[in-house]
Amino acid sequence: MAAAYVAAFEAGSNRPVVDVADAFHVSAKTISNKIFKARDRGLLTAPPPGRPGGELTDLAKQLLREAGLIQEDD
Repeated sequence: MAAAYVAAFEAGSNRPVVDVADAFHVSAKTISNKIFKARDRGLLTAPPPGRPGGELTDLAKQLLREAGLIQEDD
């Protein structure tokens, strides 16, 4: 979900939490909680204060590669 959030933000979404929630058929609160946990676990960097955003960390990318969800070059 963190990767989907980053992708939505990078694609120019003004409401990445809502867009990801819609895509996963869950509430925006669920996505917000997942994003908070991803940041807490070191999988997503912090955005500027009061703004959406952030980037996947190297750890997150490694886990996604190991799961076969992204290619080596991503």
